[in-house]
Amino acid sequence: MAAAVLGVVILLASFGYDQWRHFREEMVEAERNVSSAAAVLAEHTARTFDSAEGALRAVARVREDALRNGYDTATSHRLLKAIHGGSPVFRAVGWVDAEGNRQVSSLFADPPPLNVADQEQFKALREGPVQGWHLYVPAPVRSKILDAWILSVALRLEKANGGFDGIAGGVVDLSYFARVFRGITLGQHDVVTLFRSDGTILAREPLDESLLGTSLAGRPFMTEVVKRAPSGVFRAFGLSDHAERIIGYAADPDSGFIVTVAARQDEILSAFWADLALTGTRMGLIILAIGWGAWLPAGASNSLRNSGSTRHGSGTSPHPRATGSGRPTASTGSCGSRTRSRSRPACRPSGTSGGPGSN
Repeated sequence: MAAAVLGVVILLASFGYDQWRHFREEMVEAERNVSSAAAVLAEHTARTFDSAEGALRAVARVREDALRNGYDTATSHRLLKAIHGGSPVFRAVGWVDAEGNRQVSSLFADPPPLNVADQEQFKALREGPVQGWHLYVPAPVRSKILDAWILSVALRLEKANGGFDGIAGGVVDLSYFARVFRGITLGQHDVVTLFRSDGTILAREPLDESLLGTSLAGRPFMTEVVKRAPSGVFRAFGLSDHAERIIGYAADPDSGFIVTVAARQDEILSAFWADLALTGTRMGLIILAIGWGAWLPAGASNSLRNSGSTRHGSGTSPHPRATGSGRPTASTGSCGSRTRSRSRPACRPSGTSGGPGSN
């Protein structure tokens, strides 16, 4: 029985170790996956905005040529349409003057009046060039004209003396980022988020309108995690579903854009828990079989011992047989006397010769 108990303990210890190792392998694999996905998307995002900056520089050159050569609005419009058509990112490109009035757009040959002097990108670039990077990306806003969330990008236009002369801008199609993000996600409930360097959420897939444009500047993610390393993995609760998540992140060193890929831990471990239930059931059955096998011989041995004791107790008793009075009786001789007196001769059986003096 002791050997069976020892065997069960060894089995349980081995089973527990194997499951712990399997759990760690699943977690390490998940961390590797979200980290790699974040790095790929961060690199792709940086290239996307590099391409957008190149397109806006082309818009700035069209503007310079139009001012120098006296292009009419229709000619400028055709050139901007060509730039717009060559980029999958934009929904529109154009430029505005130093007062914020729209001059030319790829959407309209004769654009309706629009003033953007109160918009974030215009005010930021009017104050001076962007430090560290030329392209400015404001927080996303919902466009009433397009009836959709849009993300703008802008370049500062300058006069010959370096003074502010308006902006070249473009409207980014957020569905472009949605398609890219969906193409690399790992699980059904993964969340991919694009942040500006100050923690402002620029894009998210799946879309959560309540989070677009909000800032996580004061969160440990921005104040501690990103400052500690440009890429890595951390754990946190989801902003929308509050589920525990494993989050990979990567920051582009030039633009400062940050991409996170957040996978739900329960989804990551769903296969592990299913396998644990199956193997745990099998282990339980094995332990029951071992216990049953150890109990049967022990039970049979006890039954044999009990049976032997019973047979020994049913034999002739070595003690005198009790009489009705409760006292033991001595065996009697042929003389009928119960006891033999020391002064009397021993009784002889009938039919034998007497001793001396019998004649």
